Amino acid sequence: MGELNSILFDQFTDNQFTGLAVLAREYRSELNFAKTANLDSAEVEKLKDRAFAWPERRMFPIHTPEHTMLSYLYTKLSEEIPSEVIEHIKIAADIYGITLPQATITKIASDSLYYLLPRQAMYPVSSAEDCVKFAECLPHVIPQLPITDRTVLCERFLKVAEIYSANVPDVVKQLAGEVVTSTRLLKEALEVRANTASKTTKFEYEKLANLMDKLPDEVKDYKGQRLLVNKIASLDIQEGLDRFWGKKISDPVLSVFNTTKMGEHPMLDMVLGRSPQELADVLGEDILPEITDSSGELDPEKVATVIPTLPLSLKRELIRALRL
Repeated sequence: MGELNSILFDQFTDNQFTGLAVLAREYRSELNFAKTANLDSAEVEKLKDRAFAWPERRMFPIHTPEHTMLSYLYTKLSEEIPSEVIEHIKIAADIYGITLPQATITKIASDSLYYLLPRQAMYPVSSAEDCVKFAECLPHVIPQLPITDRTVLCERFLKVAEIYSANVPDVVKQLAGEVVTSTRLLKEALEVRANTASKTTKFEYEKLANLMDKLPDEVKDYKGQRLLVNKIASLDIQEGLDRFWGKKISDPVLSVFNTTKMGEHPMLDMVLGRSPQELADVLGEDILPEITDSSGELDPEKVATVIPTLPLSLKRELIRALRL
């Protein structure tokens, strides 16, 4: 927790949900209790100073049981909270009849810590359990991030989850650009934009939509897909449609990476050129039923399903053994 000790925020000022991601590691049940707390910025403006445990700074609201719990949890993130502020929160908890947790957040060893946004030193993860808990926070975290940070975070999350052999939600694979694009769905998303755009931007959206008719039903070309994301984002911002991302329209990343179907894994062609036994020598005999058909030959569909799910360490071992 050392990386947060110099930062002072509560549930209304934790704009990037940095604190929430840390709290989720150890206070899952308490956060579940507090999940109905209204975090709308308009809410805090209506509150009187006495609704806060720290009225001078209008921080750590205690006007509801849920906010009292959240405020207490957020005090765990800093060593600079005055004792009287914590006392006010405890008094509110007694009035509401809620039990505050006694445990403190465990400090994470820096040598096992991965930041999902390294440049900002945000969203620390150090275990498979952290990956699972952070995945639960994603619906709150993603909408708060700029488009570029969403992609960076999800690409990083995929790599870290692979290290810990943790599963990640499909939306992470989408935002990381690991899935194919349905050109039909993308055309529909572009037409929706064109219908509300001004004349100049409308023409650009329509041009992109018409381009989809010339492409296959499904496309997996990361560089080309990213170019589309950037072009659509630029048009959306120019037209002022970015304020509707995640509301009336999908953001550019999810508009382009609009399926949950994974693209072809770069190892597959090379792996499919080997014998089942060569793969079993590296991955173990137990792998054979998962990658072969009834005749004992490699089943391309099964291999395409299994290879991307292998732990990173096994993938590296497979590469070395087969000299790919």
